Amino acid sequence: MRLNDGWHHISSFIARIGIAHFSLSRNPLKLPPVAKQHMDAFLCISLAYHPFSLSPVKVCATHAWHMISHIVETLRAPQARHRAGSGSITNGFTKDRKGTIMSSYSRRDYARNRDEHLEQILAFLRNDERFVAAWLTGSIGRNEGDELSDFDLRVVVADAYAEQLCACSPQQVGTVTSAERLALYKQFGQPLVLCEAPGFPPTGGCFNHVVYRETAITVDWVLIPQKDAQIQQQECRLLLDKVGLPSAPPASESAEERLRLASRDVSTFWMMTSISIKYVLRGDLIMGDRFIFGNAYLLQDVKQRVAGETLHWQRLNMSFATTRAEQVALIRQLCTEMQEEMRKLVAQGGQVPDDPMSIIEVWLSIE
Repeated sequence: MRLNDGWHHISSFIARIGIAHFSLSRNPLKLPPVAKQHMDAFLCISLAYHPFSLSPVKVCATHAWHMISHIVETLRAPQARHRAGSGSITNGFTKDRKGTIMSSYSRRDYARNRDEHLEQILAFLRNDERFVAAWLTGSIGRNEGDELSDFDLRVVVADAYAEQLCACSPQQVGTVTSAERLALYKQFGQPLVLCEAPGFPPTGGCFNHVVYRETAITVDWVLIPQKDAQIQQQECRLLLDKVGLPSAPPASESAEERLRLASRDVSTFWMMTSISIKYVLRGDLIMGDRFIFGNAYLLQDVKQRVAGETLHWQRLNMSFATTRAEQVALIRQLCTEMQEEMRKLVAQGGQVPDDPMSIIEVWLSIE
């Protein structure tokens, strides 16, 4: 079990590193030293199980580190050019004599390859009887995508083939998936990173995060049995529907439920704030930022519910903090905004803690 956990954490880490570098590409900040510490810490995974020999997890971690480096170099700024004569340009890439992708890849090239990749997938799905519908969710599904957005692709599998393609067990963790799913993903390139998450999908479905070697294109595949499928009309871009699937009812919350959930999130916010301050005081900027960003999303949810809106995801307009002073300033800003939402929530009948900021000030005063 411990070995399986190692594979799972390694695969999840690789996927998250890829997502992090897309985020950095959208907001080209100077990468702080603490981010490098985050990457270096990954190597500790390889020592966690067998510190003085090449255990399977260590071998996997070492190989995975090279895969991360491959993705990072592929997505790096296009001004990093290869030496003249060392390779050739193919589909916007620079490749050396061994076919390894080098670091010359513009956003325009990436977006073009991504769109061509989607057309290739759609052409395949249209002509294969196993698949009856497909749609995009995420930023592209909401028409909010940019040149670096990846695909969140829902594919509905005809019931006759659902057991082969959608079955997902807790034993299939990390880099392991079924032969049938892997064969499907390989129709569109060689998976460089594959992360399976059985707990993520809708009922009866299976989720796989796939990064393709040839293009660094990322596709989050969710395969759903036809009997369980409903098209999410809100925040969805329908690509294919061969059978006329029913639409899912729009998400809604009663006023009572909305107040209960907003009150719950307020309490969670203050609990997480105290935890984030501990990490800031310890000088652990990575964990501090992790909790600060989590609180920012909680605040966003509370604001939407207090305003009577249906809960919907929005990208945060904030950058990670790279110093203790910046983290403390962010914590204070979020607390001030949450206190304003608490006043509105109480007026609507919600429940909130009494003067939580007084405890936060005590924590912030610790040297």
